[in-house]
Amino acid sequence: MYANCAVSESRRLQTLSRAVIHERGTCRLFTAGQVVRLPQAVAKRKRRCSVSASLSVIVPTYNRRPVLEVCLDCLEKQEDPGSPYEILVIDDASADGTADWLRTAQQVEQRYPHVRLLQLERNSGPARARNHGVSVANGEVLVFVDSDVMVATGFLRAHWGAHAAAPQVPSIAVGPVLHVHTLDAHERRLRFHPLFDASRAFFCTSNASVSRALFRECGGFDEDFCLYGWEDLECGERLRHATQGRLRHVRLPWAADGALAFHYKPPFELNHMPRLVQIEEERGIMGYMFYQKMPTVSVRMMVQYTWFHRVLWFILTWGGFWNTRTIRPVLAMLLALRQPDLALFLFTIVLNRITCEAVFRTAAKYRGRHFSDWRREVQTSVAMHLTCDRAAG
Repeated sequence: MYANCAVSESRRLQTLSRAVIHERGTCRLFTAGQVVRLPQAVAKRKRRCSVSASLSVIVPTYNRRPVLEVCLDCLEKQEDPGSPYEILVIDDASADGTADWLRTAQQVEQRYPHVRLLQLERNSGPARARNHGVSVANGEVLVFVDSDVMVATGFLRAHWGAHAAAPQVPSIAVGPVLHVHTLDAHERRLRFHPLFDASRAFFCTSNASVSRALFRECGGFDEDFCLYGWEDLECGERLRHATQGRLRHVRLPWAADGALAFHYKPPFELNHMPRLVQIEEERGIMGYMFYQKMPTVSVRMMVQYTWFHRVLWFILTWGGFWNTRTIRPVLAMLLALRQPDLALFLFTIVLNRITCEAVFRTAAKYRGRHFSDWRREVQTSVAMHLTCDRAAG
C-alpha cells in the first residue's frame, strides 16, 4: 500500500513525478525531480492531501460543467473511504469552460483538494480520455465514474473494501446505478425502477472498479471506439478472458450509504429526439465494430446483430409504422400529461429498432473488410462532424 503521508501542496506539485503538459497535440510526462512553476495561490494552500493514493477515481468529461460540479462535490464528501484517494478529471477538449472553471474553483475558492485536472487538446471520446487518466494514476485500484454520475457517501469505501477483501485475486467490482432527473440530493429517488434501472452489465463505467495492474494487463479501453457506446463492455469482455477464469467479479450491494450511484438524465423532452436518434445510430455502428473484434454469440446478442432482434423490433413498431415522425404526437400528449418516463419508454422501442437497423446497415456496408480499414472512415466522419459543430457554435 502507498504511504499515507501529508506534505505541503506546493511541494507536492513542484516535485510531482507525473505532471502533464501538452506539446504539439501529445502529452509529455515530467520525470521525478523536475520543478513545475505554480501560481502563488496554489503554492500557499494548506497541507491537505497525500502524495500517493491507493484509489484513483477516473472521471472523463465533455461539456458537462454544471453536472460535473455536483459529481465532484459528491466525490469530495466521501465518509471514511478506507484509503487515500485522488480524483483525475480528464477534460476531453470541452468548449463550455470546464477547465477554466475547475482551475478557479481549486486555486481561488480552495475547493476539490483531491482533484487533478488533465486536458486533452482534441476531442477523442471517453475511451482515450479514460486511458489518459489511467496513464498518470497513482492508485492501486481504479474507480470509473462518468461526469454525469453522483455517488453516495460510502461509494469509495465500498469499492475499496471489495478489493481489499482479496488483494491477491484479480477483481472487478460493479455497483448499482439509479437513473434520476434531478441534481438535487434531497429529491433523488432511492427506489429501483425496473424499466430504467435494470442493468446486468459486466463492467459499466458509471460505477465500476478494477485493479490498475489488471487493467493495464488487458490493454485498457480500445480507442477505436470513437463514437457512442460499447467501449466499457468490450473492455469488460477482455478483462473476463484475460484472467482465464481467475477473475473475481463482485456485485456491490444496494445500499443508500454504499456504492450507489445516481446517473443524471434530464426529463425527456421532444427536442431531445434528434440527439437520441444520433446516439442510437452511433451505438449501432460501434456495435458492429464490437462484434468484428469479438465475434461471439454473447456479443452478437448484446449488440442486437441477430434476426431475432430485427424481427422483434419490426413487430413492436408495427412493421415500422411507429417511427420518429408518427410517434411524435403520442409523445407530445404524454408530456402534456406530465408522463416523461412513459414517453421515453415508448420512444425507446423506436430507438431500439434504429440501433438494430444501424448494426445491420453497417454490417452490409463493411462486411468482409477488417475494422482497421473502415474505422478510418468512421473517425474521419467524426472529425468532420465536430468541425461542423464548432463552426455552427
